[in-house]
Amino acid sequence: MPNYTVGCKRIIKSSDYYPTLALSHVTVIRDKIVDIKDDIIRTDDGKSRKLDLLILATGFKVQNFFDPLKVIGREGMDVTVRWKKDKPISYYGITTSIAPNNFILLGPNTALGHNSVVFMIECQANFIMNVIKEMVQRNARCVSVKPSAEEEFLEVVEEQMKKTVWALGNCGSWYTNSRGAVTVLWPFTCTKYWAQTRTVDHSKFIYS
Repeated sequence: MPNYTVGCKRIIKSSDYYPTLALSHVTVIRDKIVDIKDDIIRTDDGKSRKLDLLILATGFKVQNFFDPLKVIGREGMDVTVRWKKDKPISYYGITTSIAPNNFILLGPNTALGHNSVVFMIECQANFIMNVIKEMVQRNARCVSVKPSAEEEFLEVVEEQMKKTVWALGNCGSWYTNSRGAVTVLWPFTCTKYWAQTRTVDHSKFIYS
Protein backbone atom coordinates (compact mmCIF):
# COMPACT_ATOMS: atom_id res chain seq x y z
CA MET A 1 0.00 0.00 0.00
CA PRO A 2 1.21 3.54 -0.68
CA ASN A 3 2.76 5.28 2.31
CA TYR A 4 1.74 8.74 1.16
CA THR A 5 -1.52 10.68 1.38
CA VAL A 6 -4.19 10.12 -1.27
CA GLY A 7 -3.84 12.75 -3.97
CA CYS A 8 -0.08 13.12 -3.48
CA LYS A 9 0.44 11.38 -6.78
CA ARG A 10 -2.04 10.78 -9.56
CA ILE A 11 -4.84 8.54 -8.41
CA ILE A 12 -5.15 5.23 -10.26
CA LYS A 13 -8.79 4.74 -11.18
CA SER A 14 -8.89 0.98 -11.48
CA SER A 15 -10.82 -1.87 -9.91
CA ASP A 16 -8.21 -4.55 -10.70
CA TYR A 17 -4.86 -2.86 -9.96
CA TYR A 18 -4.56 -3.82 -6.28
CA PRO A 19 -6.13 -7.28 -6.75
CA THR A 20 -3.45 -7.95 -9.38
CA LEU A 21 -0.70 -7.02 -6.95
CA ALA A 22 -2.21 -9.47 -4.45
CA LEU A 23 -1.97 -12.48 -6.79
CA SER A 24 0.25 -15.32 -5.59
CA HIS A 25 2.64 -15.10 -8.54
CA VAL A 26 3.06 -11.31 -8.32
CA THR A 27 5.76 -9.66 -6.20
CA VAL A 28 6.15 -5.94 -5.66
CA ILE A 29 9.83 -5.01 -5.49
CA ARG A 30 10.52 -1.53 -4.17
CA ASP A 31 14.31 -1.65 -4.21
CA LYS A 32 16.09 0.71 -6.58
CA ILE A 33 17.56 -0.64 -9.80
CA VAL A 34 21.30 0.03 -9.84
CA ASP A 35 22.35 -1.87 -12.95
CA ILE A 36 20.84 -3.30 -16.15
CA LYS A 37 22.72 -5.77 -18.31
CA ASP A 38 21.06 -7.68 -21.12
CA ASP A 39 17.93 -9.20 -19.53
CA ILE A 40 19.19 -8.98 -15.95
CA ILE A 41 18.53 -6.18 -13.48
CA ARG A 42 20.42 -5.75 -10.22
CA THR A 43 18.82 -3.89 -7.31
CA ASP A 44 20.46 -2.11 -4.40
CA ASP A 45 19.73 -5.06 -2.11
CA GLY A 46 22.34 -6.99 -4.11
CA LYS A 47 19.86 -9.31 -5.85
CA SER A 48 19.76 -9.98 -9.60
CA ARG A 49 16.58 -10.83 -11.46
CA LYS A 50 15.94 -12.03 -15.01
CA LEU A 51 13.32 -10.05 -16.96
CA ASP A 52 11.07 -10.72 -19.93
CA LEU A 53 10.11 -7.07 -20.26
CA LEU A 54 11.32 -3.78 -18.77
CA ILE A 55 9.05 -0.73 -19.01
CA LEU A 56 10.74 2.60 -18.37
CA ALA A 57 8.28 4.90 -16.60
CA THR A 58 10.62 7.27 -14.80
CA GLY A 59 8.61 10.50 -14.89
CA PHE A 60 9.46 13.81 -16.46
CA LYS A 61 12.39 16.23 -16.42
CA VAL A 62 10.17 19.04 -15.23
CA GLN A 63 12.92 20.83 -13.31
CA ASN A 64 14.82 21.30 -16.58
CA PHE A 65 11.89 23.40 -17.79
CA PHE A 66 12.84 24.20 -21.41
CA ASP A 67 14.90 21.06 -21.99
CA PRO A 68 16.36 20.41 -24.54
CA LEU A 69 16.19 24.11 -25.46
CA LYS A 70 18.41 26.68 -23.82
CA VAL A 71 16.68 30.00 -23.17
CA ILE A 72 19.08 32.92 -22.73
CA GLY A 73 17.68 36.00 -21.03
CA ARG A 74 19.03 39.34 -19.89
CA GLU A 75 22.81 39.74 -19.76
CA GLY A 76 23.33 36.28 -21.23
CA MET A 77 21.62 34.55 -18.34
CA ASP A 78 20.56 30.92 -18.84
CA VAL A 79 17.01 30.90 -17.47
CA THR A 80 16.97 27.21 -16.55
CA VAL A 81 20.31 27.44 -14.71
CA ARG A 82 19.03 30.46 -12.78
CA TRP A 83 15.75 28.77 -11.89
CA LYS A 84 17.42 25.54 -10.77
CA LYS A 85 19.95 27.43 -8.67
CA ASP A 86 17.29 29.45 -6.88
CA LYS A 87 13.65 28.82 -7.78
CA PRO A 88 11.54 29.36 -10.90
CA ILE A 89 10.04 32.84 -10.86
CA SER A 90 7.40 33.72 -13.41
CA TYR A 91 4.08 35.46 -13.85
CA TYR A 92 1.29 32.88 -14.09
CA GLY A 93 3.88 30.48 -15.49
CA ILE A 94 3.66 32.38 -18.78
CA THR A 95 6.51 34.88 -18.77
CA THR A 96 9.50 35.88 -16.67
CA SER A 97 11.21 39.23 -16.19
CA ILE A 98 14.66 37.78 -16.84
CA ALA A 99 13.69 36.84 -20.41
CA PRO A 100 11.76 39.62 -22.21
CA ASN A 101 9.65 38.69 -25.24
CA ASN A 102 9.64 35.08 -24.11
CA PHE A 103 6.35 33.30 -23.52
CA ILE A 104 5.91 29.87 -21.97
CA LEU A 105 3.21 27.21 -22.08
CA LEU A 106 2.90 25.06 -18.95
CA GLY A 107 5.57 27.02 -17.16
CA PRO A 108 6.28 26.85 -13.43
CA ASN A 109 3.30 26.09 -11.17
CA THR A 110 0.76 25.67 -13.98
CA ALA A 111 0.66 21.90 -14.53
CA LEU A 112 -2.11 19.90 -12.88
CA GLY A 113 -2.53 16.77 -10.84
CA HIS A 114 -6.31 16.77 -11.04
CA ASN A 115 -7.49 18.06 -14.42
CA SER A 116 -6.56 18.59 -18.08
CA VAL A 117 -3.50 20.72 -18.84
CA VAL A 118 -5.01 21.45 -22.27
CA PHE A 119 -7.36 23.88 -20.54
CA MET A 120 -4.39 25.62 -18.90
CA ILE A 121 -2.60 25.86 -22.25
CA GLU A 122 -5.68 27.44 -23.81
CA CYS A 123 -5.79 30.03 -21.02
CA GLN A 124 -2.10 30.77 -21.52
CA ALA A 125 -2.39 31.07 -25.30
CA ASN A 126 -5.22 33.57 -24.87
CA PHE A 127 -3.16 35.57 -22.36
CA ILE A 128 -0.13 35.62 -24.66
CA MET A 129 -2.21 36.80 -27.62
CA ASN A 130 -3.62 39.65 -25.52
CA VAL A 131 -0.11 40.77 -24.58
CA ILE A 132 1.06 40.59 -28.21
CA LYS A 133 -1.97 42.61 -29.33
CA GLU A 134 -1.05 45.28 -26.80
CA MET A 135 2.51 45.30 -28.14
CA VAL A 136 1.20 45.89 -31.65
CA GLN A 137 -1.10 48.70 -30.52
CA ARG A 138 1.76 50.42 -28.68
CA ASN A 139 4.21 49.74 -31.50
CA ALA A 140 6.44 48.15 -28.87
CA ARG A 141 9.41 45.96 -29.71
CA CYS A 142 9.88 44.56 -26.23
CA VAL A 143 7.64 43.47 -23.38
CA SER A 144 8.72 42.36 -19.94
CA VAL A 145 6.73 41.56 -16.84
CA LYS A 146 7.70 43.62 -13.81
CA PRO A 147 9.64 41.73 -11.11
CA SER A 148 7.19 43.05 -8.51
CA ALA A 149 4.32 41.33 -10.36
CA GLU A 150 6.22 38.04 -10.37
CA GLU A 151 7.01 38.28 -6.67
CA GLU A 152 3.39 39.06 -5.81
CA PHE A 153 2.15 36.12 -7.88
CA LEU A 154 4.70 33.67 -6.45
CA GLU A 155 3.96 34.73 -2.88
CA VAL A 156 0.26 33.90 -3.33
CA VAL A 157 1.04 30.56 -4.99
CA GLU A 158 3.55 29.49 -2.35
CA GLU A 159 1.21 30.42 0.50
CA GLN A 160 -1.63 28.38 -1.01
CA MET A 161 0.68 25.48 -1.83
CA LYS A 162 1.51 25.07 1.87
CA LYS A 163 -2.10 23.98 2.42
CA THR A 164 -2.16 21.30 -0.28
CA VAL A 165 -1.58 17.57 -0.12
CA TRP A 166 1.47 17.98 -2.38
CA ALA A 167 3.25 19.96 0.32
CA LEU A 168 1.88 18.08 3.35
CA GLY A 169 1.45 14.49 2.24
CA ASN A 170 4.99 13.02 2.19
CA CYS A 171 4.73 12.77 -1.58
CA GLY A 172 8.31 12.45 -2.76
CA SER A 173 7.08 13.07 -6.30
CA TRP A 174 8.48 14.74 -9.39
CA TYR A 175 6.31 17.74 -8.56
CA THR A 176 9.03 19.02 -6.24
CA ASN A 177 12.55 20.27 -6.81
CA SER A 178 15.68 19.18 -4.95
CA ARG A 179 14.83 21.51 -2.07
CA GLY A 180 11.33 20.09 -1.66
CA ALA A 181 9.49 23.07 -3.15
CA VAL A 182 6.50 22.25 -5.38
CA THR A 183 7.44 24.04 -8.61
CA VAL A 184 5.20 22.20 -11.06
CA LEU A 185 1.58 22.34 -9.94
CA TRP A 186 -1.12 25.01 -9.79
CA PRO A 187 -2.54 25.00 -6.23
CA PHE A 188 -5.93 26.55 -7.02
CA THR A 189 -8.84 25.54 -9.26
CA CYS A 190 -8.67 25.67 -13.05
CA THR A 191 -11.54 28.15 -13.14
CA LYS A 192 -9.53 30.50 -10.93
CA TYR A 193 -6.62 30.34 -13.37
CA TRP A 194 -9.01 31.07 -16.23
CA ALA A 195 -10.54 34.02 -14.36
CA GLN A 196 -7.14 35.51 -13.59
CA THR A 197 -5.66 35.10 -17.08
CA ARG A 198 -8.64 35.85 -19.32
CA THR A 199 -7.62 39.52 -19.29
CA VAL A 200 -4.22 41.19 -18.89
CA ASP A 201 -3.36 43.85 -16.34
CA HIS A 202 -0.98 45.84 -18.54
CA SER A 203 0.24 47.83 -15.54
CA LYS A 204 2.15 44.68 -14.58
CA PHE A 205 4.23 44.91 -17.77
CA ILE A 206 6.83 47.21 -19.27
CA TYR A 207 6.31 47.89 -22.98
CA SER A 208 9.13 49.54 -24.86
